[in-house]
Amino acid sequence: MRARLPSAVRVLAAIVVLTTAACTGGDAGSELTVLRTGAVVAPGVAKGAGAKLPDGFRVAEGTTLLGPVKPGGIGLVYRGHPVADLGWQAELDVHGDPVAVMRAYGRQALDRGFVVVGADGERCSSPAAPDCEPVGYRQVLCSPQQHVVESHCSLLLQPATRRGGEQLTLELVRTASRRFGAHGSHLTVAYTRWEHRPGVYEPGPETSVASDRLPADGGVAAPPSPRAGVEPALPGTGRPVFAGGESDVRPIVVEPGSELAVSPWPVESNQPSYGLLMRITGTSRDVAERYRRQLGRTLGNARVNVTRVGGRGATLYRVSGGNDGGDGYSLLIADWGPDERWGWLTTFYD
Repeated sequence: MRARLPSAVRVLAAIVVLTTAACTGGDAGSELTVLRTGAVVAPGVAKGAGAKLPDGFRVAEGTTLLGPVKPGGIGLVYRGHPVADLGWQAELDVHGDPVAVMRAYGRQALDRGFVVVGADGERCSSPAAPDCEPVGYRQVLCSPQQHVVESHCSLLLQPATRRGGEQLTLELVRTASRRFGAHGSHLTVAYTRWEHRPGVYEPGPETSVASDRLPADGGVAAPPSPRAGVEPALPGTGRPVFAGGESDVRPIVVEPGSELAVSPWPVESNQPSYGLLMRITGTSRDVAERYRRQLGRTLGNARVNVTRVGGRGATLYRVSGGNDGGDGYSLLIADWGPDERWGWLTTFYD
C-alpha cells in the first residue's frame, strides 16, 4: 500500500512551484512564486487542491486558488430597489487538463443537487411547461477557439429543486501566447444567489431544460506545458501591468495604495482582455478613487459605488465604466478590515 503524503506536501505539489525570487518592482524582499503555467503570485496568495471554498465546494486537483474568494454585492436594481447577490466568485489558475478540471468542479455541483442547464434532454420544472422541448443543439464542455483565446470551456448549473436566483457558472479560458500580455489557463467559478426580498424581488423557479449528466468534450488542447524562464516579478507602484510586447490593450498602471498580487489572467472576450488581483494597502475609498480617475481617462464614464449589502461581511467599493464601443472595466474592492483588503479588476474590449 502506497504511503499517503501529508496534506501540506500535497498542497505544495499541486501548486507546482518552478522558482522563487525577491520581488523586483514590488515590495523589496518578499518572495514571489512562479506557478507551472507561468503565473506569478505574491506570498500567501495561492492555495492548492483541497482548500475550502464556500457552500461546501473545494479547490479541485489541477487548479490553484488565487487569493480570497470574491464576494457578491448589489447584483441588480429591480423596480428601483437594490437586490444583493449573496454569492461568491473564485479565481483559479489551471495547470491540469482543462476537461478534467471542468468535470471535477461540475461533479462537485452535481453531488450537491445541481443539474446542467442547456444540456441535451427534455427535463423541466414541469413536464407540461411550454418550453419543455428537446434542445436543438449538442452542448460541448470545451471547444477550441481562434485569435485571442485558444480554448474555452463553460458550464452552467442550477439546483435541481429550481430555487430561483441561484446558479453556478464555470468558465475556463486558455491562451499560451504572450502576444496580448495575459497568458495561461484560468478558471472562474461563480456562485450567484440573489437576495429574496418579499414584496420587492422574489426570483421565480427556473424552467430551463436540464440534465444530470455533464456534456461531452468538444476537442480542446492538452494541459499547458510547464513554462520555464518566467521572471518572478510583479510591477510595482506607477508601473504598467504589461511591459512591452504586442498587446493591443492600454495597460493599467498600479496605483499607490495597491499591490499586484498575481500576474494578469486572460478573460474571454472579442478582444484581448484580462483580470487582476490586488492587495489593497491604502485606504479603500482613496484607492478606488485613484483607479476611477485613471480608468475614466482611459475609457470614460467612471463612477464609484459604495455598499455594505451582501459582500460576505465586507464593505464593497465598486468602480465601473465604459464607452459606446463596448469597452469597459470593473473594479471591486472588498474591505474586511485593516489587514484584509483586496481588489479585483477586469477589463473587457469588444
